[in-house]
Amino acid sequence: MAVTRLNRVVGALLLLSQAASALALATGRRGARSALERPVQTPLSRGGPAMASATADSESGFWGPKVKGPFKDMLEDPYNCRKDLSTDSWLKHLRSIPKSLILKRIQGHLAFNILLAAVTVRLRAIGWVPPAIGGAHGLTGAFLGLLVTFRTNNAYGRYWEARILWGGIMNTCRNLAVGASVWIKPRKPDVAKSFVQELMRYPTQTAKQCRFQAFEPGDAPTDVCLRMQTWLRRSALPSSWDQVGLYELQLAEQARHVDKLVDATGALNRIINTPMPISYGRHTSRALSIWLGTLPCTLGPSVGPLTTIAVVGLASWFILGIDAVGQLLEQPFSQPADVGDGFDFGLPVENLGGGIAKEIERIGSAPELDGALVPV
Repeated sequence: MAVTRLNRVVGALLLLSQAASALALATGRRGARSALERPVQTPLSRGGPAMASATADSESGFWGPKVKGPFKDMLEDPYNCRKDLSTDSWLKHLRSIPKSLILKRIQGHLAFNILLAAVTVRLRAIGWVPPAIGGAHGLTGAFLGLLVTFRTNNAYGRYWEARILWGGIMNTCRNLAVGASVWIKPRKPDVAKSFVQELMRYPTQTAKQCRFQAFEPGDAPTDVCLRMQTWLRRSALPSSWDQVGLYELQLAEQARHVDKLVDATGALNRIINTPMPISYGRHTSRALSIWLGTLPCTLGPSVGPLTTIAVVGLASWFILGIDAVGQLLEQPFSQPADVGDGFDFGLPVENLGGGIAKEIERIGSAPELDGALVPV
């Protein structure tokens, strides 16, 4: 009994505390405890003091602060999302449906399903098509949804793994360019220049590998790594073979970074030459064709002929579109050349490789710091 009374007293105190806090907020008066609370984060304060200082360029408006200056785009898009993926682009997405590459890929199958629905409606009107049981169709549709989802997730896993590998290539190439500029260039500038030139060739040749392009003899990514290791060997000093110092340790670290590029080349080659099982894609395609083909029979005569055709067309567009997206993601380097330069349907490996090469060139051409003592 005493425990019950204690629980009631504690609950009453909590309710009184919440009521007092609500009253303080409503009247605009904050107590000592509420004054110590962390303020609600806004898009400008989420990035720290540098972003919070942008409020100096803002002015109050009816709908909130109007930010001017370089932080205007950041406030409108605080998470640095692509503009065409924002929630305000839905009308643009609807208008671009006729130009969709996904629609072009499935237009034959989509037209066949609509034609089959029209034929089924006509045969049902003259009594040649008996109504089907919708429960069995719905049960198989649940399993089919799991099949399509599992396949699409596996395909996106290949896409994301490829993107991580290209990110690792970027970081490794930066480390190699910085190491060559800091350690090799002051002692052997000719060797450092040749090493950086070979390093610039690696990302572009790796992009060609991802596009199934042929190489000249000795021009494959692994051949480029072999030449980089050779230049690292030539960058060693005469005393490096007898004693190990800080310079020799840095050269060994550079050699390990080149080994990482060799590993990345092999990992990308594994993704390229190991597609998802063909039988998996065939079974999914057959199941989708049968399920969508029998969908008009399950709607029943009460739906109406035009509504039946519209529902079949819309469902076919949804489901076949998801399947087509999964097919594109299976090969993450299948970005078509005439659909854009960004991450539209695959990884733009040419842009990625070119960007890494420019970054290497920028780091390699940076001037040396004055007053640096270089022991030889």
